[in-house]
Amino acid sequence: YNDLTDLCHEKLSMFGGYIAGSIGDRTMVYFGFPSADGSDTRRAVMAALELSSLFTRKNIILADQCTFKLSYQIGIHTGMVTVRKKKGEKDSIIGLTPNIAGKLCESSQSDTMVLSETTFELVKGIVECEMATPPPGLQESIKKVYRMIGEYRSEGLVMMAETNGIPLIGRKQEIRWLADAIKVWREKQSGKVFLIQGEAGIGKSRLAAETGI
Repeated sequence: YNDLTDLCHEKLSMFGGYIAGSIGDRTMVYFGFPSADGSDTRRAVMAALELSSLFTRKNIILADQCTFKLSYQIGIHTGMVTVRKKKGEKDSIIGLTPNIAGKLCESSQSDTMVLSETTFELVKGIVECEMATPPPGLQESIKKVYRMIGEYRSEGLVMMAETNGIPLIGRKQEIRWLADAIKVWREKQSGKVFLIQGEAGIGKSRLAAETGI
């Protein structure tokens, strides 16, 4: 059990997850802590899919060795949190966001990954989902929940631009610079590194999606 837990934590950390702690067989993981990034939600759902794949592989191996089966439940919600900092102690996070994620996890069926409507809206162009029933006690906080099925085969960032439906405002010059640089790179077939830097939430991922990087 401990080996499996360590392996799950390793997979989550690979996607930038912060392991807040574990109680029994339940682990709380934060994406976007201690620093936020525009890809936090996307990395969270990719980590969930990786864990799902891990459990599937483990169960195939166990099928020939024993009669029991490993199962998992995953709940993901996106939102603001309050960070409490105390000198000499580990930072603690409070607020509705982790509580809602925990409720989604507890109420989900075995071997399912459940997303809140807020999370779904951010990743609907990247992963395939189907409607699910909101858990009791959360109907006022979230109106809709979705069961994640898998990742779309199309490139996630490109699909983000295609499905967003909202025009990108005030970035014409940046798009032109990137488009010109990409054109030169393709013509000369030489290596090129593109760095898009800025504060979280200003649209770095969307800019990359618009140019097809």
